[in-house]
This record gives sequence, structure tokens and C-alpha cells, in this order.
Amino acid sequence: MVYVIKRNNEKELFDIKKIAVALFKVFDEINQNKNMEECLDMAHYLTTYYHEAGMSDIDIEAIQDDVEMYLMEQKEYKAAIAYIKYRQTQEDDRNNPWSGMDERQEMILQKYTLKGESKKDFIDRVSNGNDKIAKIMRKKEGIWG
Repeated sequence: MVYVIKRNNEKELFDIKKIAVALFKVFDEINQNKNMEECLDMAHYLTTYYHEAGMSDIDIEAIQDDVEMYLMEQKEYKAAIAYIKYRQTQEDDRNNPWSGMDERQEMILQKYTLKGESKKDFIDRVSNGNDKIAKIMRKKEGIWG
């Protein structure tokens, strides 16, 4: 079995469908029609060596790097650029959540942050280590969004 080491160092069972969904979204974003079966085939191709090499743990960043390299090798340059931009946006969001705040987010921070607490610290504290809740908060998908 192969496990993915997530950014918080937790392990999760490797799920090739997640790579296929990411590829599907990238191709959809650039208006290049690929169906889910094609994306799943690509995901299988680019991850074959994980199993062949007997890998048991692989870092999420390494997987994403492999997706980028695969897209470049396949000369899918528009898709590679879209994927790289997506990764950068996600990283920026993780490192500086709520960078484009509106009045509601400003009010929440003024009222509920502790002295010296950053936006990221606030989200980490309120989500209590729950990655799903933290993601909802970062993406402003809660009632304040």
C-alpha cells in the first residue's frame, strides 16, 4: 500500500482518483476537453513507478511535482501552466489567508483574534487542527464568505 504524506505530516491512503480529478479540473479550466477516464489513465501512467519501486510513503509535494513534470513531458504546456498557477494560489492561500479581506472578515478578526495573533494563527486556533474546517475558513466558504 502507498500512503501520501500530507502537509501536516499526517498519512492518508493514496487515492489515484484525486490526481485524476486535479487533471480533469486543469484541462477543464483551459477548455481542453478531457473526460475523467482519460485523466485517470494519465494518473495511472504518471504514478506507475510508485508501485513498481515499492514506495510506501510519498510526499504530496512530490506527487504534485510529478504531475507538473508529466504535463510538461506530454507537451501539455497550457495545462502545466494552469496547474502551476493553481498550486501557487493554494500555497499563497495557506500562507496568507484572507489576503483580500472585506468588511466582514476585518470585523471577525478585530473581534475574535487574540493579541498578536495573525490571520493564519486565528484560523489554526478556531479550526482546532481540523484541516477541513481550516480550508473552509481560508477559502471563505463559511457564513463570513
